[in-house]
Amino acid sequence: MPTQPAFAVALVPALLCTAAIAFAQQHSTDGGVTYSNPNAIPTADLSVASSTITVTGAPFVIRDVSLITFLSHERSEDLDVTLVSPAGTVVTITTDNGGATSDVFRGTVWDDDATVPVTDSGFQSGFDAKELVPEGAMAAFRGENPNGIWRLDVGDDTAGAAGAFSWALRIAAVDDEPAFLSHRLDFATSVSLPDLTSTTRTIQFSGPNPQIFGIELFLDIDHSHPADLDIALTSPGGTRVTVTSDNGDSAADVFAGTLFSDDAVTLVSDATYTANVLQPLLVPEAAFGAFVGENPNGTWTLEIYDDAAGNQGVLNAWHIRLRATETNVVPGRSTGAPFQKVSFSIDRTPGLEGGNAFTGPDSLVLSGTLCTAGIVEDLSEAWLSIGVNGTPLIQTLGLDAEGRFATEPAATPNVRGALRPTTGRFQVSLSSIRLAELLSLANQNEEGEVELDLELSITGAGLFLSRARGTLVCAYRTVENDSTIGSYAFKSGLTRNTIFLATKAAAKQQSSSEALGTSSQISARGTISGRGDQPLVPTDTVYLAIGESAIIGMHPNDLEIRGAGSKIVLRSRPGSVQELASFSLDTSKRSFAFRTNALPALSLPDPGFRAPLTHALRLQLFVPTSNGLQIFDTVIELHRRTETSTTWSL
Repeated sequence: MPTQPAFAVALVPALLCTAAIAFAQQHSTDGGVTYSNPNAIPTADLSVASSTITVTGAPFVIRDVSLITFLSHERSEDLDVTLVSPAGTVVTITTDNGGATSDVFRGTVWDDDATVPVTDSGFQSGFDAKELVPEGAMAAFRGENPNGIWRLDVGDDTAGAAGAFSWALRIAAVDDEPAFLSHRLDFATSVSLPDLTSTTRTIQFSGPNPQIFGIELFLDIDHSHPADLDIALTSPGGTRVTVTSDNGDSAADVFAGTLFSDDAVTLVSDATYTANVLQPLLVPEAAFGAFVGENPNGTWTLEIYDDAAGNQGVLNAWHIRLRATETNVVPGRSTGAPFQKVSFSIDRTPGLEGGNAFTGPDSLVLSGTLCTAGIVEDLSEAWLSIGVNGTPLIQTLGLDAEGRFATEPAATPNVRGALRPTTGRFQVSLSSIRLAELLSLANQNEEGEVELDLELSITGAGLFLSRARGTLVCAYRTVENDSTIGSYAFKSGLTRNTIFLATKAAAKQQSSSEALGTSSQISARGTISGRGDQPLVPTDTVYLAIGESAIIGMHPNDLEIRGAGSKIVLRSRPGSVQELASFSLDTSKRSFAFRTNALPALSLPDPGFRAPLTHALRLQLFVPTSNGLQIFDTVIELHRRTETSTTWSL
């Protein structure tokens, strides 16, 4: 068995140590494994409430951390939230943000890769902010050992408003710290910063390794009113990070030699500023961790905007320090598409009002597979939310223990469906909704395409969170004053997402005289969804991951690579890979297929009394290309006819 790659170690199953509920086996998602605390903790006025999660069995070096909060509170600005690692590192999540709004941090993902800093977000009571950059940087945890006790502290600094919270961590870790090289480029020519003007300067890197490990920004700015300044740094890949906006008050020249670093202690948004007293080391307003894993080579852009008249300044000098490595430092980061089928119907029969006022029972049907990280075996405490094009169709809908959900027949919208907790498969049907207004389709005979930005999320008292998000292009046909019918099928290939759907799969357990016990053979074939013009020429070893343990490596020398552009075909050379009997991936036919030889320790359930009749098997494919690592990901559900059978099929 080949050595497990650095970017696939998130496949190692996690252990949840604070559960009063039986959790399903965990899987990797968005760069990590999810660890949850299912206990809702009340906040207390003028004090700090704490909750812990114990992580065990993880690899020893943190590469990426994100936090998920299910935090309800009547007045968000009362909250001061910090996350503390087993090593004692403290990262500030939010202090006094959200104003007088209520319940805006329910189901919020706090991540360096989010686009909106919590200090700049607009909040509305009852609508949770889906993704936010915390005040501190999650990148401060990089390199630490994730195993041990993590603590979330929620302080309530004002009396009179109540709340409660539960939470989860998503941690990606690797076995060893990758080697890296440091680089620095300086720009020392002074530039004036006129009022109400955006000033840009660029630096060009050429030569560093292709994976960013860490970045720091040095600024030497003279300005009599630094709160006028909005400063941002943009990478060659287009990622834009806010360094500071409206910080510094009227304290002159506090950024006249400041190093902005994720590893600093003082937050630029919370620092105490005194005129002519330099702040030498600050955490930026948004995290530089958003750059991690990108290619540093190319043009970096510094943008400084002076948003008020009356005070001017000078940029005396600036430089970028970066550390880069040859290896992928954010394992398992995936762009998987969870929606396999979508269809909708719009009733175009005019209502009593005439014209374009329609009162018919429009409908929407969704199906697909959620990532199973954080999904529990008992979903009786979980809730469903669904949104289309940024508009929530369902705010909260309770599930039963087996994942079924249904509204009363007279409810609007009427919702029915189910979620399989162990595999993440879902089917949802909604009726009595106003898609005619939401999609703005004209009432005339026509055919075309319409874009649906879909979101389906599962949350609960213990934050058993899984979220399906995707932008799909649906083909539709409208018959005037009658109906509009639209659909998205997995085979259309019109999305940017890259997952593969197994349409046929089988597994067979075999007896073995070796000490390892039984072994298994796996075969699967199916279709691919994704951009057909993405080249799939591997630049390094391709890895096929089956279940939680079998990682099969295929070096480019082990593959026959045919075609060009969108017509790339990968085939394993006969006998070149010990674990594989055959493997193929065809981008022009939108198909894949593989068949393994006997694999030991695949963890299929053994036959016998009370043996399960179904088994969820995770399949992942990692293809390193010149455009970056492409990840194909799915979960298949295998079945056997009897409890004693050793043969499984899709």
